[in-house]
Amino acid sequence: MNEENENYFIARYVAGACDTADLVDYANSKLNNGIYSEGLLDIIDAEPKCWDIVSPLFEKLIPQLPSFEDSINLIITYHLKLIASEKVDPFIQFRHLLDDMM
Repeated sequence: MNEENENYFIARYVAGACDTADLVDYANSKLNNGIYSEGLLDIIDAEPKCWDIVSPLFEKLIPQLPSFEDSINLIITYHLKLIASEKVDPFIQFRHLLDDMM
């Protein structure tokens, strides 16, 4: 996961567009890419895997969470860059943007 995608994922988390499975997938992805931390293992090992347990563990991994407003701005910018690149269907990408906002 590159820095832009990492920031986008964190922004989605702050905006409320992630669920428990997303956080577990994030931890798995990091570990599978050779990034090791006790915090990532704590997410993987959490039982039961529910929001109330996994979310605080995820927040411990992030040095400083962006504000809600900054997160929304980053999400919009992320999707608009993809649309402007003309490499994606703009209607589908706009739908993804709306999904991230709801």
